[in-house]
Amino acid sequence: MSDRDREIPSSLRRTYEAYSRGDFDTATELARPEIEFGLPGDQTPLRGVDAVRAWTEPKVLEHEESEALETAGL
Repeated sequence: MSDRDREIPSSLRRTYEAYSRGDFDTATELARPEIEFGLPGDQTPLRGVDAVRAWTEPKVLEHEESEALETAGL
């Protein structure tokens, strides 16, 4: 396994952990610019760091937790 192959899941894990503890600044700093963030229901996914950050800005839910269930292409 290459360093890059190990780096991607680690980066994803740190991003989800930051998001789940409400540290949206760190979560969006760690996210790749082309991030796609799925929303519940039939809502259109958010695309790009700016869109994700704008969605988290008003603290959409009182408590949020998120985790990666799978990593496409890894």
